[in-house]
Parts: sequence; structure tokens; C-alpha cells
Amino acid sequence: MANNIGILDERHLEFLELLEGKALKSFLNKYKITAPVSKIERRKKILDNIVREAQENKIPIQDFEEWITRWYIPGNKNVFIYELEDDTVNRLKDFDEIDTLINVSKLRENIGSIEETDKPIDPKLILLNVKNEQNDVKFIELGFVQLGQLRELDEENDSIQWTPINYYVYAEINLVNGQLFVWIEPTKKLHKLGNSKKGSFQDVAEQYKQIISGMFNLRFKDNLWISKVLYLMWQEDTKIMDETIQTKIALCREEINKMVKEHLTTLEIDKFTVEEVESRILALYEGLLIRQNGISNAEKSGWVRRHKVFDGTATVETFNDLPLYNSTSHYGLQAIVNEVGEVNKLEYAWNADNGVEEQVITTITVLNGCFVVNFWGYREEEEIRYVLSGINEYKGKCSNPPGDSQ
Repeated sequence: MANNIGILDERHLEFLELLEGKALKSFLNKYKITAPVSKIERRKKILDNIVREAQENKIPIQDFEEWITRWYIPGNKNVFIYELEDDTVNRLKDFDEIDTLINVSKLRENIGSIEETDKPIDPKLILLNVKNEQNDVKFIELGFVQLGQLRELDEENDSIQWTPINYYVYAEINLVNGQLFVWIEPTKKLHKLGNSKKGSFQDVAEQYKQIISGMFNLRFKDNLWISKVLYLMWQEDTKIMDETIQTKIALCREEINKMVKEHLTTLEIDKFTVEEVESRILALYEGLLIRQNGISNAEKSGWVRRHKVFDGTATVETFNDLPLYNSTSHYGLQAIVNEVGEVNKLEYAWNADNGVEEQVITTITVLNGCFVVNFWGYREEEEIRYVLSGINEYKGKCSNPPGDSQ
């Protein structure tokens, strides 16, 4: 075993020493190897199980080497998504174009070694992968590291402590979906990057967006479609098709319609239509019936628990730890959301499909020029990609999303 470990790249072994327990445990679990409690023992367990050839319950060296160069991609991530212009996507899909660009700019030659990437002041490239099929480029992966400074108040000594760290950022130019993904770790107490104050994590993402834009001459367009997609996701999740409840609602629909017409005339209300007022009343009745009788929705793996919408005059937000359709406030806002037809923020709770009773929280928020998906808690790369691809699948369900016509 000592000989096997000896052939590992010294750079990879040094990275292994840096890794936190969750990353180590996750890697061991992939090979059905029980992870010890201690981080030190987990590292030892990984090295003890590395072999030249794949064996039962063992880790092939090539698997380890591939993983250790990408260890910073999973985790508690904020993924910022920017929409690329069509001309940019079409240009970058040409493998010869990308290969020439990389060679001319000497990007591969500038990928840092472990010594060069120990807390560099400016962002340093440490990962560059071009994934293509024949001459058609699908993805360009980029990894960066930069000096980060953690700022912590030492109350006992009335002083401020600064701790230097390596801060890692992963990015992907996704030419299948026409998007740039920037994966940011929302590191607690991170105050500086390089010699500058950090700002918000959106500011950090914007910084790396500019760096990558300079490398590949990227041009962007607005993500106007995302608010429509969040509305579609909200609509599908909160729409209740309980046959008994819908039958009861139908019994009073005609009478409510008649009542609303009379009242709007009597009150001289002409700003709202009969249909708008009627839908609000029916939504409230539906909510009362659901809260009284309950509904069976066991087939859903997750549920919306928070949403935010701008109705043209004010921002309205509602939150419930349980599915929103179990909340009284939801039915007071349901008609407003339907009238606007857009949602600016959506928070899901998912039941983790990993044999562990765990609730996974994911928040999607529309920002100026992009949108961000927050993963609360340590998540595998596959889980993050599953959510991101799901959002893009919803984009395909929207008829003629505005962002596509620019």
C-alpha cells in the first residue's frame, strides 16, 4: 500500500490534508466505505483504500486523482447564473476556436501548482477542462483560488483576528443551456479577497464573471425568463386538484359570480374585474376547505415554502415551514400571484433521497442581471446539477420566454 500511495501527486496529497470532514465522508460513502468520525481518520481511510486497480470496496487511484482536483465543487453553494448571448454561444461551440484561444492565451500553461496557488493575491487558475463531442464544445470548466481573509472579533481581548485562507471558486460556461454558472462558497466571516473588501457574494460572482468574460470574450443578455419559470414552478406546486374540494367549490361558483357583479356595481369598483375578485374569494374558500379537511399529496418529493412577488406597487412575501397550501396567508395572496404571473423568489424544501431523514432547502432568487440558487447545507455536485437542470427544463415549458427573443 505504501508504494501505491507513493505514486500520488504531492499536490493532491497536500490538498487532501486541507479537506474538511464532510467532503472526506462524502467521498468514502461513494465507495460504500464507512467514514470514521475524525477527519484525520477519514483521510487515513482514503489513503488506505487506494489501489492501482478497481477492487471491491476499494478506491482506484485515477478516481481519487479526478476527485481531488474538483473537491471544492460540492458543498454549501450559491450558484449565480448568467445568460449568454446567442452569438457568444455559437462561437464558443467550435472546438477549434476554443483550442486556438486557449493556446494563444497560454491558459493551460498558467494553471498553478500547489506552491503557486497557496493564497495568491489575485485569482489563480487551477482547473481548465473543455468537454466536447467531436468538434462541438458542450462545457468549459474553470477553477480559481485566491487569498481570502476571515475577520473575527476576539471579545475577550477586544481585538480583531485575521485568518488567511485559500478561497476557491468554480465556474462553468454551459453551452448546452447558453449560460455561465459561477459557484460561490458563502464562507462565514469572509471579509476580504486579495487586498480588497469582499462586498456581497453577488459582488464576488460578478468579479469572477468579469474575469471569465475577459478570458473568453463573453457577452450576456438579461435573464427575463426566470421570473416566468418561477411562477410556473410555484403554480404547479401549489395548485391543488383534490376532486372533493373542487366539487364543493363548483357548487358556489355561480352564486359568487352573481354576488361579485352586484357588489362591484353597488360599490362603484371598476379597477378590478369580476373574474379577479371572484378568483380571490374562491381561493380563500379553497384554503379553508384544505385546512379543514386536509389533502393527500404524498407523491411530491418537495414543496414550496416561501415566495416573493412584486405586484407593481409593493413586494409581497409569504413563508410557511410546511407546504404553502397549508398556510392561511397563501390563499390571500394566491390571486395576486396569478394576476402578476411572475415570481421573484421561490424557496423549496426537498426530502433528501439518500436514505437519511434530511430536509434540503433550496432558494431561487431573481437578481439584477442574473439569478442565484442557494443550497443550504452540504450538497453533492450531482444534487446541485440536478436542481440547475430542473430549472432549465421548466424554461423549456414556458412558451416563448422573453429572454430568448433578445
